[in-house]
Amino acid sequence: MGINFRQETFRDDFTFRNSPEFIRRFPFPFHEDAYMYAVNIEPHVQGPKDSVFENLIDVDEHYVAEMRDRAMVLAEDPLRCQSLPHMTLAGWDLLELLMTEQAKGYPEHFSLTREGDRWRWINRPLGIDDTFTFGDLSTLPYGPMNTSPARARAISAFSTSATAIFGWMPAWSPRKPTGRSISTSA
Repeated sequence: MGINFRQETFRDDFTFRNSPEFIRRFPFPFHEDAYMYAVNIEPHVQGPKDSVFENLIDVDEHYVAEMRDRAMVLAEDPLRCQSLPHMTLAGWDLLELLMTEQAKGYPEHFSLTREGDRWRWINRPLGIDDTFTFGDLSTLPYGPMNTSPARARAISAFSTSATAIFGWMPAWSPRKPTGRSISTSA
């Protein structure tokens, strides 16, 4: 089951479109008529085959275009993705989760080889083939939370800490930085 990655943009000529296949697998409508905003804490388990929930980390036809756009945003504004020193261990956890789940769910596109602490990550859609030592910051170009694939997905997935609870998190727009933030303090 290969994914047909779309060549599209989210700015300037804005060529983004959903294919009929993507629309069919979109997880709506909701299972009931009422919807209330909530924290949505629930078990992270796999769902039905051929659904958006089939794999723990979803990769779809927009993945390559989204990652290219996020790379442009991060090049323009590197501070959009920050990981403070006390979050390093959580960063390694995030990197392990993303790499193992993408390789398990989409082996034709991603692979992760582990020989002890020596890991090799291959991301075929993005042309990435990296080897590093898990847990050793000196073997990465950035901290683990700022390293591909975590850096590309950092806006979508974040780990909560006391700083996040009482501080701020950037408001993300894949098209253009907004300069706004969402307050998370009471």
